[in-house]
Amino acid sequence: MSAAERNEGRLLIDAIDFQVPCRRFTIKANVTRDHQMPVVDEFVLRLLRVVQRIDSRRLAGYFGFTAREMETVLLELVERGLIESDDEDLYLSPKGQDLFKGLTDGELPRLASVESWTEGVWFDLISRNIMTPERFRPVSNLLAIREQLGKRQIPEKFAREAFEQNFHDYARRVRHHPDADRLAIYSVSEVEAGIYGYQPMPAQCTLDLDAKLESSLRLPFAEADPARFRLLSVAATDAWAMLAGPEQSASGAEDYERLTGDSRPARLTRAEAGAAEWAEAFAMTEKDGEPLLFGASYLDHNIARLCDVMTSVADAQQREAASSIIWLRPGGTAWGRTFKVGEGLQRLRDVLRARGASEVQTSAIVPRAVAGNQRKNLRRLFENGCLTPTSFYPSDLEIILIPGVAAMVVLHLDAGRHGVAVGTITTRDRPLRLMERRLTEALSKTSDRLWSAENA
Repeated sequence: MSAAERNEGRLLIDAIDFQVPCRRFTIKANVTRDHQMPVVDEFVLRLLRVVQRIDSRRLAGYFGFTAREMETVLLELVERGLIESDDEDLYLSPKGQDLFKGLTDGELPRLASVESWTEGVWFDLISRNIMTPERFRPVSNLLAIREQLGKRQIPEKFAREAFEQNFHDYARRVRHHPDADRLAIYSVSEVEAGIYGYQPMPAQCTLDLDAKLESSLRLPFAEADPARFRLLSVAATDAWAMLAGPEQSASGAEDYERLTGDSRPARLTRAEAGAAEWAEAFAMTEKDGEPLLFGASYLDHNIARLCDVMTSVADAQQREAASSIIWLRPGGTAWGRTFKVGEGLQRLRDVLRARGASEVQTSAIVPRAVAGNQRKNLRRLFENGCLTPTSFYPSDLEIILIPGVAAMVVLHLDAGRHGVAVGTITTRDRPLRLMERRLTEALSKTSDRLWSAENA
């Protein structure tokens, strides 16, 4: 197990993407940017500051410039309003003198230029903080945070003041400006309230590997300023706490071992299994070349291992590439509340296409234990979807099958708040054929069809 999967006694077991209710404001602002002036300009101003007054011929002689060269330099400084002249001498203007105010020895005077910004700024309707906008395709499997009563209306005055007060954070975190600390608000000319919508907020679920084996939610978005994002963090944690994992069954462990030949997770299904048994399972991560996978099937490291196995098998096989992916999801409401389901599915598609599959059909099989309002959550991700037959694999068993190539088989164990997924990848021919037969039979029953590409 890599350091990315396990860190400081905590195991990454799931990913969640929240849909946060927001409102967009269009804010027009004039922004000043400090930048270093040309060296010659700087030395002209420094010299004028020391001598106070000097005629242009002596100044040109000091720098070794011709009269025309000196005129070019001075003309630019006059246009910027930094120097002035009378009939005889040049001297610093008040604006030029201001450049040196507050500077310590060795500090360089800097110029400020003004830029016009027109920004679409999203404020969340929970904590009224500025969100980092993302372009994303709305999918119903993400976890929505409900709006709170009385929070929908955000005054334009509030949006203006919040933008001004948090401008440097906005420039750095949202705009990703490389010189955010050199920017400043000169003025805000217009604030206009716009549409309501959602913005995603990624989170991670980790399992504490101490004696309690408790899971918790980590919100990287809020870690920079926990106090400011406290209300949003509480709302996200409450929504996450309401989810439920699949119900653990005795037949799930039996089916898992029968399909994979892997007995390692069996000891973790016992009621008395604690931190010692989990530690022992972590130490047994390899068996006959098949790694023991921890965490949700769609996590990056697990999908990467499945892709590696698919590539190895395809390299060894001299036959037409597989052209379908069948994903039997587990029960409960906690599974798959993230973009990573779609991202993982796309990575599997890409591997098959790289091996010659022109079109890849994707199918989701949903256990009957999943509530009716949750059964079509994957409709935008998979071409086909159906319910499991009445007698089928238990809802704590998950399978990602690439027919004739490989399968990831995952058992969802009763640990933490919503369970922990443990599994392996098998390429053995007999279990693959057994899984393919049962899963394709389930897909062929039109009476249990949830959606299909033909009816999209």
